[in-house]
Parts: sequence; C-alpha cells; structure tokens
Amino acid sequence: MAADQLLVSGTAFVTTLLVARVLSPESFGLFATVNLLQLFLLAMQNSIVTAPFQVEQARYTIHRLPQYMRIVSSFQFIIILLFLCFASLLFFLTPHLITSLRSIWWGSALLIGGFLMQDTLRRLFLATKAPQKAFWLDLISNISQLGLLLLYSFRNQLQLESALWIMGITYLPSLLLGLFWLKGFSFNGRSFWLTLRLHFHQGRWLLLTSLVQWWAGNYFIVAAGVILGAAAFGALRLAQYILGLLNVLLQAVENYILPEAARIYENDPSAFPLFIRKQLNRSLLLMLPVVVVMVAFPSELMKLAGGRAYDSFSYLLPSFSLLYVFIFTGYPVRIVIRVMKLNREFFIGYLISAAFGAIAARTFILQWGASGVVAGLIVNQLLLLGYWLWVLQRKKHFVWK
Repeated sequence: MAADQLLVSGTAFVTTLLVARVLSPESFGLFATVNLLQLFLLAMQNSIVTAPFQVEQARYTIHRLPQYMRIVSSFQFIIILLFLCFASLLFFLTPHLITSLRSIWWGSALLIGGFLMQDTLRRLFLATKAPQKAFWLDLISNISQLGLLLLYSFRNQLQLESALWIMGITYLPSLLLGLFWLKGFSFNGRSFWLTLRLHFHQGRWLLLTSLVQWWAGNYFIVAAGVILGAAAFGALRLAQYILGLLNVLLQAVENYILPEAARIYENDPSAFPLFIRKQLNRSLLLMLPVVVVMVAFPSELMKLAGGRAYDSFSYLLPSFSLLYVFIFTGYPVRIVIRVMKLNREFFIGYLISAAFGAIAARTFILQWGASGVVAGLIVNQLLLLGYWLWVLQRKKHFVWK
C-alpha cells in the first residue's frame, strides 16, 4: 500500500518539477491553474463518491461488496460525463471568454476527467484491501506519463498543450484495466438509487466542507498572487509542490488508515484509541526526516526545483514544514471526526477556518508578505483543530488519551 502511494505522489512530484523546469513561467502558471482546478474537483468528488465509500464499505459482506463497488464506479462515470458536457458547453457558448485557453481546453478536460476516474478506482481497491490492483493501475498510468514527458523534453518538444494531452491520454489504459477488474459498471435500478441516496446523505456536509476546505486552503495562496504578484504566487506553489513529499503520508492516512479505522470502530471500539495513537506515532516518525531536510537545505532545494530565480524564496520551505507539523499532529482528530460521522462538525470547523482566511488574508500578506501566507495557514489549522477537539470533548470521545 505504501508503495502505491509513493509511486503516485513521487511521480506527480517529479512530473510537476519537470514541467516547471521546461515551460516558461507563464505556461507553468496555466499548468498550475489546471492542477488547482483538478484538486478542487477531486475534493468535491471525494466528498460524495469515495469518502462515504471508505466508511460505508465496512458494513458490506464480501459477497455484496463487489456490487457496491460497481455502483460507485458507475456513479463516478456519470459525474465525469456531466463534467465533459459542461466543459463542452463552455467551449461552444463562451468562446470570447476562453480565447487564450482554447489550445489547451480539451487536453485539460481529458486530463481532469481521466485523473478523477482513476482516483476513484484506486481508492475503491485500496479501501477493500486490494492494493496490488491499485498499484498496477497507478504504475501503468504514472510511468507511461512520466516516460512520455521525458521523451518529449529530451526532444525539446514539450510544451503546455502537449504535456496536458500526454497526461490525459496515459490514464486511458489503466482505466480500462480497472473497469475490467470491477467487471464493468452497474446501474441496477433500486440498488443504484439507494446507494446514491446513501452517499448524498453521508456526503452532503462533506461536499459543503470540500468547497469551504478548498477556500480555506487556497485563499491565502490566491490572495498572495493578487497582492504580491506572479513571482510570489509561483514561489508559493513551487514550495507546496516540493513539500508534496509529505502529501505521500497524508494520502496514506486518508486512503489506508481511515477505512481500517472504520472497520476497527465497527467491530471492536475498545481497540480504536490504541490504533489511532499508533498511527500518529508512525506518521510523525516518517515525517521527521523530510522536515529535517527542508529545514537544513531550503536554498538548495528551491534552486534545484525552479532555478536561481526562486533562491530568494527559500525561507518558505522551513515555514511550510512547520505548517505540516500542525497538520500531521491533528490528523488523528480528523480521523475520529470522520469515523464518528460527525460530518456537520467537520464542515463547521472548515467554515471557521475559511472565514478567518477571508477576514485576515489581506492584513497578514500586507504585513508579512509571503511569510504571512504560511502564518495564516498555521492559524487556520489551529482554529480547525481547536474546534474539533472542543466537539469531541463535549461528546466525551476522549480517544487521544
């Protein structure tokens, strides 16, 4: 399982840095914008499709689980079709608004659609203890993607448009393999609509949360681009990409530990607190070497990733490392909130965090520049965790003791 997450996050990390080194700053800015949209849609998808599945799959028997997986994949396929239809309408009905994007429109749509469908399939397999299948899907798409990007780069043919098309097309073989393993889609009338109703019931607060969470996590970054200019925006995004190594661990928590935590809580609630504490200790031990490297060699890492133009922003890496310390420390609390299905409280926590960002971002950025962005994100985390801990204390869920 860890190998799969390392493959996905590692190749995404290398791919992003390769594109950043080859493309012009303007083209890389467009690439980062597509990536930001991709992550936004992924957050919405997870809230309705995969996040409810990760928790609800613990209730299904081994005989009923495959049917549930096929229904969820069918639901996701419909969402992708709706997304492509919406992209087509925008393309044909608003040509004057997307003149500068027409050359990358369909490559971006294919990339986003393929990425979203692949992410759903891999999470289905990971949540149902079939990590080898998820690994093969990711191996096929990620290695072929990186290989073709390197080939085009060596031939000096890598441009923004070709990069997007390469990344989109390389998802298709793995998607066909994943659907073959699932034995296709399932639109079984009553079961299909019952599953959709269940997911919307479980995910409605998570959907609102995903919108607010994206705002809370990205508002400071976007505001920095508006206030401080493109260079600061690019440096902040580059620092985030470098720290994508830590996202390997965060994604592991989301994809592996959450479903296992749900099963343990369902079958043996007394073992739940010990499981949470063990996962926290393991995550912090794995995170520590990465933080040490970021603090010890910030200048070297920034120059290696983006060139000498980013050397003056090297101080951002230690600051972002501190942010991740707070994120990792609070992840057990996040797991408990999710497993207890306190989705309304999950949403309210992010709403508080987003409201703070909307109020304080301009002041923080004008006062401290790019450092103010990281400081604001740290305060966001403290507000979020403070509220969740207060909720758990009121409900007497003292799982951290």
